[in-house]
Amino acid sequence: MSEGRFWLHGFRFRSARPRFAAGEEIEAHVYPGPDGTPAARIGDSLLRVDGAEDVAAGDLVKLRVTAFDPERGEGRAERA
Repeated sequence: MSEGRFWLHGFRFRSARPRFAAGEEIEAHVYPGPDGTPAARIGDSLLRVDGAEDVAAGDLVKLRVTAFDPERGEGRAERA
C-alpha cells in the first residue's frame, strides 16, 4: 500500500443530509420545529417527533424513525 493510500484508508465524505430508514433508532436533541411541534435536526435532515411534547428543548432523546423522504430530507420519528 502506498503511503498516500495508507493515510486515506477508510476515509469517506459525510453527507450534510443524512438518510434514515424506517425502524432505525437514533439519539438526537429535540427542539421546537418550524411549525412549533418537536423536531430533531441532524445535519440538514429534519425529523418531526411524535410523542415528545413533554420534552424540554435541547434534551437528548432516543428516537425510532417511522418514515423518511430522502429527496426532501424530512421525515417522522417517535420516542423509542
